[in-house]
This record gives sequence, C-alpha cells and structure tokens, in this order.
Amino acid sequence: RRRAKNVRARRGRGKKKEEEEVEEEDLILPAEGMTVAELAQKIKKPVAGIITYFFAEKGKALTINEFLDRKLVAQVCEKYELEFIFDDEKTTTAGDRGFLAEKLDGD
Repeated sequence: RRRAKNVRARRGRGKKKEEEEVEEEDLILPAEGMTVAELAQKIKKPVAGIITYFFAEKGKALTINEFLDRKLVAQVCEKYELEFIFDDEKTTTAGDRGFLAEKLDGD
C-alpha cells in the first residue's frame, strides 16, 4: 500500500512541473473592455481575486458581470504583473513593411 501512495504522490508532482513549464502566451485583450468573468478567464485568475482587488484596493464594489473598460482591465493586468496589449495596438511585421514601402514610394 505504501508503494501505491508514492506512485500517486509522484504523479501529482509531475503535474506541477508541467504547469510551471507552460510558457505564458501573449495576452491580447479587446480594446473596448470586457466583463470581470471574461477577464478572469482570459488571464486565468479567480473572479473573486479581481473583485477583491477592486473592493480592497480601489474601494469599488463589482459583480462578476460588471463591465470593465480599458483602463480597469489594464489595472488588473498590472496588478498581476501580466504583459498585455489591446487588440487595437496589435501590429504585424508585414503591415509595418507595407507602410514603409508606401512611405518610400511616396517620396
């Protein structure tokens, strides 16, 4: 029976390593904002943590369905030290090249 417990313990430890090794993906958030629930799901943090942050640190009572504008979404991401951009700030290398080519052609 001891052996079975050790196998389970090893399996549990393996999951932690896998979770730690997962690289953070770039967060691209909608510029128009989102609800507390949508933000929590996107940044993989508990809804209660976001609501508590606003109540305890900002003095603002929110619900799970409350809409957060761009500024409030940014505050949450900064609180959790997440790197993010809004979808209206996203640019592509191809787009930059096209812009530069047009600029050179126009001269």
